[in-house]
Amino acid sequence: MSRKVTANKDFSKLPLRNVERIAILWVLCGWTFITSRLCCVCIRITYADEPVWFYHRLSKVGDRVVEKTDKVIEKPTSLTEIHAHVLFDIDDGPSSLEQSLNLLSVMKAQGVQRVFCTSHYKSPHFSVEKKTIEQRFEALSETIDELPGSYPILKPAAEVRLSPELIDDIRSDDVPTLGETPYVLIEFPGTNIPEESLNMVHELKVRGYKPIMAHPERNLEIQHDPQLVDTLVSMDISLQLTAGCLTKKQGKLHPADALAWEILKRGRAAVIASDSHDTKSRPPTLAAAYENIASELGSETANMLKMNANSIWQGQPVECIPAIVPKRSFPIPFLRNRREKPSRR
Repeated sequence: MSRKVTANKDFSKLPLRNVERIAILWVLCGWTFITSRLCCVCIRITYADEPVWFYHRLSKVGDRVVEKTDKVIEKPTSLTEIHAHVLFDIDDGPSSLEQSLNLLSVMKAQGVQRVFCTSHYKSPHFSVEKKTIEQRFEALSETIDELPGSYPILKPAAEVRLSPELIDDIRSDDVPTLGETPYVLIEFPGTNIPEESLNMVHELKVRGYKPIMAHPERNLEIQHDPQLVDTLVSMDISLQLTAGCLTKKQGKLHPADALAWEILKRGRAAVIASDSHDTKSRPPTLAAAYENIASELGSETANMLKMNANSIWQGQPVECIPAIVPKRSFPIPFLRNRREKPSRR
C-alpha cells in the first residue's frame, strides 16, 4: 500500500482566530501599562522636590535620629527677630535714638513683629553693664509708646560673651536671657572654641539655661573643621545662623556664607537672625533670608525656622530642622532635573 504524503502546512500564514487576537492584544496592553508606569516612577523620582519611597530627610545628632514626619507645617504670619542690636548709644549698634527708631521701622516694614534687643554683654570690645541695658531699653520703649508710628514689640536681652568675667554671673544665677525665657544668646570668641567656654556652657545648662550660639559660621576654627558643629549640637547648644549669609544663592560664596548653608542643609541649625546693627552696613535681612531659603531648600524648612524663632519668644522648646537630602538625578539624560544647569568646560 502506498502512503499518502501530505505537504507540511505553514501555520504562520494561517489567519489568526479571534481568541488569539484577543490574547495578543492583552499582552500588548499589559506591556504598555507596565512601561508607562516605570516611566512615571522615573520621572517622579527625578522631578520631585524630595526623593520618594526610602529617601527621607534625617537629622542625626550622635545616636539620635529625627525623621521627617508627614504633619503639615503651618506658615507663620509674622516674624520674630532674636538677635538685633537696636538699643542706642551702647555698643556698635545705633548711635542715637532716631537711628534706633529708623532701624525698627525697617524691620516692621519687612514683617518683623517681635524683636529681642540683644546688646553686647561682657564683650572685650564694649564695656556694657546690665543696668545700662535696662536704662536704654526703658528709654526706647517709652519713646515707642508715645509715638503714633507702628513698631515691633520689644523685649530686653543680650548677646552674652563667654568670657572669664561671666563666671560670677553664672554662679549668682544672674545671666541676661532672651526676655524672661530660659534661652541665653551666647557668643564664642571669633577665632576658636576654647575648652573654658565649653565648661561655661555646661555650667549654664546645669542651672537651667538653654544656650543659643550666635553666628557659628563666623568662627574660624569651625570654618577649618566643620565637624565641630556636631560637638556643639551634641551638647544641646542651639545654633543661630546669620540671615545675611543666607540671602545669597548657593555657589561660590564667602567661607562664612558657604558654612552657613552647609550647617543648615545638614540639619544642625535651629534658628536664623539678622544680627542687624543699622540700616546701611548691617541692615535687617531676615525676610530676604527666609525667602531665599524657601526658594533653595523649600518652604517647609523656612517655615520651621520661623516657628522656632516664635517658640523662643514664648520660651518654648524648638524643633530640630531636618537635614536636606540631595536630589537623586536619573541617569537617562532626558529625565534629568531641568533645574540643574549643564556643566561648562
